[in-house]
Amino acid sequence: MLSILAIAVTFAYQTYLSKSLDELSKGNLNQSVETVEMTATATGKGTVTWNAGGGISSEDFQGTWSKTFTGEDAKKWMSLTVSGDVMGDDSQEVTCTIKVDGKEYQTHKGTGQSAFASCDTYSVENGQ
Repeated sequence: MLSILAIAVTFAYQTYLSKSLDELSKGNLNQSVETVEMTATATGKGTVTWNAGGGISSEDFQGTWSKTFTGEDAKKWMSLTVSGDVMGDDSQEVTCTIKVDGKEYQTHKGTGQSAFASCDTYSVENGQ
């Protein structure tokens, strides 16, 4: 059961990341942005993975995780994914939030044993 869950989560992330990298290769940058704050929460243990202009990083956390980008770094296309503890129970909840220049831009939530949420800044420049 856990192996099927792990495969499903991995496939979902790879699909999302593939879209992210395709858009990044098109040069979709957020030229007017000055500050981007990414936040992830988990009711238990969580894993956060973020892409800031092509560099992918991952970190385990518990509770709340956040990272702020300013200046030229904030103008890069970014994505953030958060997943819960696959060994946890169905009561888990994870969220991702991206704030652009102090305003909440995007928030998504996932619940259950395979809790997963993803956010990105792709549409910031396009006003969407």
